[in-house]
Amino acid sequence: MLIREANDSDCKAIFDWRNNPSNQKMFFNNVNVSYEEHVEWFKQSLKKSSRVLYVGEINEERVGVCRFDYSKKHLSAEVSININPNFRDKGIGKIFLINAIDSYEAGNETILTARIKIGNEASKKIFEYAGFSEYSTDKIAITVQRRLSQITFKEVTSNDVDALYEVLTKREYSISHNLMPAYAKHKKFVLSQPYENWFLINDHDSPIGAFYIKNDNSIGINISSPTEAIVRNLVKFIENSFSPKAEVPSKVPPYFFINVAKSNNRLTAILEKMGLIPIQVSYKLSTKRSSNVQN
Repeated sequence: MLIREANDSDCKAIFDWRNNPSNQKMFFNNVNVSYEEHVEWFKQSLKKSSRVLYVGEINEERVGVCRFDYSKKHLSAEVSININPNFRDKGIGKIFLINAIDSYEAGNETILTARIKIGNEASKKIFEYAGFSEYSTDKIAITVQRRLSQITFKEVTSNDVDALYEVLTKREYSISHNLMPAYAKHKKFVLSQPYENWFLINDHDSPIGAFYIKNDNSIGINISSPTEAIVRNLVKFIENSFSPKAEVPSKVPPYFFINVAKSNNRLTAILEKMGLIPIQVSYKLSTKRSSNVQN
């Protein structure tokens, strides 16, 4: 998905989304606006220094608009999102929002808030996926907030069995296995100290993920709702804290490398945006021998 700042060519599309009946019912002001009113609002939005409009594109087709309004008084930015009706109910909204936040946070470090109309469960889920949590509520809206990240790393000990299990329950992507292990099996695995290095990733002292380093210099990462800021923190921590094991030809490369599930497009995009270079693609073979193969 391409994320870019809005320009004059986006005016008509955003107007059409604004007055679309399926979108409109999610707004606090759910009456039609005239095109003339919209054009004036759009022109002022592009000029306003405290406002940023991002448009998302997939294959050159616009998927939505995400607005950030910074308040110097409250030291926070209010976020709102509107999706092209053609892309609704396809899981695009949460990907667009979190990518738009990445773009905004690259130049603006601030608390983010959003107001969601009571009953708008789809928007609530999108913002929860992006790391927002409920801050307050009234008769018409839920206010959600995403605090500035405070990422820390804690070396895994035998006391972290429960925290790691909680992280595991939130995992979306897996390389080695897809089924959630039983708690007893998980505990046994943790106590066996299977990795060269193993750390919990905490945000405001709450676990949001974990990473490990194996003795072949491979790195595994599990983060719920990864952001560019979190992954940059993680990569910097690894680079500053550890050195790769010595090279063993054909067995251990002289550098660290990160294994990522093929389906984890989000983490892949972040790593490539950071300039990390893909080095290989792995393919799984079936463990069952074909009945046609003769001994």
